[in-house]
Amino acid sequence: MLAGYFYEAVFLPANALLCLAVALFLRNGSLSRSISRTRAWIVAVLLLLALYWLSVFYAADVEAAVVEASRLSGLLPVLLLFSSLPEEAAAKFIRQWAWAGSFLVLWGWALHLFRNGRLESTFGYANALAALLAVGCWIAVAAYREHHGKIYLALAAVQAIGLIQTGSRAVIPLFVIGSLAMLFMGRSSAVNRRRPVWLSLAAAAVPVAAAAVLIASDNIRQRFSELGWNAPEFVLRRMYWADGWSLFSGHWLFGLGAGGWETAHPNRYFVRFVHQFYLQTALDVGIVGLLVLGLLIVWPLVRYAKSGIRKPLPLLAVLLLLVHAAFDLDLIFPLCSALLFVLLDWTGRPAGHDSSAAPASPPLRGFRTAAICACLAATIGFGWLAAGYGMKSAAMRLAASDPAEAIHWMRQSARLMPWTHSAHFQLAKLYQSEALRTGSAGYKLMALEEMDSALRALPHYSVYVHWSDTLKAMDIKAK
Repeated sequence: MLAGYFYEAVFLPANALLCLAVALFLRNGSLSRSISRTRAWIVAVLLLLALYWLSVFYAADVEAAVVEASRLSGLLPVLLLFSSLPEEAAAKFIRQWAWAGSFLVLWGWALHLFRNGRLESTFGYANALAALLAVGCWIAVAAYREHHGKIYLALAAVQAIGLIQTGSRAVIPLFVIGSLAMLFMGRSSAVNRRRPVWLSLAAAAVPVAAAAVLIASDNIRQRFSELGWNAPEFVLRRMYWADGWSLFSGHWLFGLGAGGWETAHPNRYFVRFVHQFYLQTALDVGIVGLLVLGLLIVWPLVRYAKSGIRKPLPLLAVLLLLVHAAFDLDLIFPLCSALLFVLLDWTGRPAGHDSSAAPASPPLRGFRTAAICACLAATIGFGWLAAGYGMKSAAMRLAASDPAEAIHWMRQSARLMPWTHSAHFQLAKLYQSEALRTGSAGYKLMALEEMDSALRALPHYSVYVHWSDTLKAMDIKAK
């Protein structure tokens, strides 16, 4: 699951491949009918992406704006490809999330990917993993109820145990409330009238919950004992939100530019995200972007309400992700945001929908060539970015074992991306390490040059200012 596709060296190549896949499907006409069905929604997605890319031109941090706009851009090809699937194929795709969540839990157990007693698996962030596991558990239970095999009961049990091991004080209560709501909403459907199904699910839940409580760490039990308005983590979140609203009040129309919070927030603490997805969006692209995001969320829910069809699974999963996003940053992870928007599309999809049966609209055929060219251009652009950040990632992995090779690849990364400041900062750190190791004043001078390059991009960034001052004060003794 590649850390939820959070890192540039992972999501940028994925974006390039997804855009290429869309170009190929557009060429043979496979996407024309599905785009006709969801045209208004796709236009809104394009508008939100346009706002993020336009923010590059006024952003407080140009490199961060490029990264965050690229991170969000992967949603469009995912939605286009998913919307082309007929009903049964779409449901089968949704069921794969139960397998993905179970894999993350088992992988975390196998490699003991815990921090402070909390399961993080490859995500590196327990709360984001918890949101994914909660939805995956519901998907597994729904698959079992729909006769897709008892294996889904095992998948639900694995994810339920993993969910408790994450120790998420927001997701676990939401999961319990949503599970009770799903039971109530599903009582009248034909599938759920069979009492033995619910009895077997209830019987399975008891040992699963008991096992999870027994193996939960002392740290997790302590976290739940501290649940409340004045819990230490919540106090910090309220401080972030207060500072975020203060910044937003001065940049309310178009925001600070994507990723601007990291460098513009008060320097009394360091945090990359504001830990509130809606406030994060407002800080990135202002009230305009927040309204577009609201449209993207409300439009499928209105279609759901008007359809008269009651599909509790996608609705409750969407609500859990949206409510938790008001307290945390899990939707920053492309895997979680993709799950949300796929579920929104599925929620708003009319019953019995088959994208292959709908006629393609004539105007869409007229724009197909331009759309294919745009997808190919995006493939090249994301490939270029993937190469730059791939070199940077490779350099950071080599830093301890082969400093000379690490410096080489970091320099290549900086050359490939002229707007980057992070590569110059990492180069300064590499040169500083070499200066300390060899006692060479030349390495110190090169480190200072790279820090000057980073500071030219972000002259007031407290991390860079502090590091530059430390470098200047560093005493190098020849060895």
